[in-house]
Amino acid sequence: MIGVASGGSITFTITPDTNRIASVLVDGGSVGAVTSYTFTNVTANHTISASFPYINLNVTAPPAGGSYAQNSNLPITWTTGAAFSSGEFALWAQSASGTWYVGKLVANNGTAAYATNVTLSVPLASGYVIRVGYRPVAGSGAWTVYGLSGGSFTVAWGITVPALNGSYVQNSSLPVTWTTTAAVSTGEFAVWAQNAGGTWYFSKLVANNGTAAYATNVTLSVPLASGYRIRVGYRPLAGSGAWTVFGLSGGSFTVN
Repeated sequence: MIGVASGGSITFTITPDTNRIASVLVDGGSVGAVTSYTFTNVTANHTISASFPYINLNVTAPPAGGSYAQNSNLPITWTTGAAFSSGEFALWAQSASGTWYVGKLVANNGTAAYATNVTLSVPLASGYVIRVGYRPVAGSGAWTVYGLSGGSFTVAWGITVPALNGSYVQNSSLPVTWTTTAAVSTGEFAVWAQNAGGTWYFSKLVANNGTAAYATNVTLSVPLASGYRIRVGYRPLAGSGAWTVFGLSGGSFTVN
């Protein structure tokens, strides 16, 4: 018990150890993760108490070794080891050289498990990891605890093929369009129809045009069936080499 003259003031400083936060109660009510609290114009008894839950930021996704398209949405999950109800999180994509990108804020949800998505608006490169930070006061103050995803992943440019639905006549001409997340000035593309069982049919080659937008027509010389999708591939060297980047249309269509 600490005595204070009537009408006086007293300040308490709360200093958590590393990887811990202060959960402070004043007169039985929470005042959040504050690092100090002042009683002013004291005329009655008061109570103050603090607990210090341990934060262990464990980034559980994305897994190591993946490759993701530039500007795509990357799912990220993490746990904290203990539930708490104050502060906020931020997420960054950290390059192999140590540069931090993105910086998305995520509110505290009062549990020990979190999930969100970040848009990979970062340079094309390998060696990226996800860094999650925590600070006790939402909106201000230093980030005091960090977690880092295991392993690393690659950000590559990607191919987006719009959804194709409906029915098309066998051996008819099907318009196909796609975009890339960066303008392409080397290599070439190929277009396939992929059935529901995973078989790929025909392969039309399309030269790069130096832009990020492409269009062609393919002839549907495929068996009658439903569940077809269009797959577009890219290889860096026209005429030879492996197809290294792929895009797949959403939805599915029928050939009848």
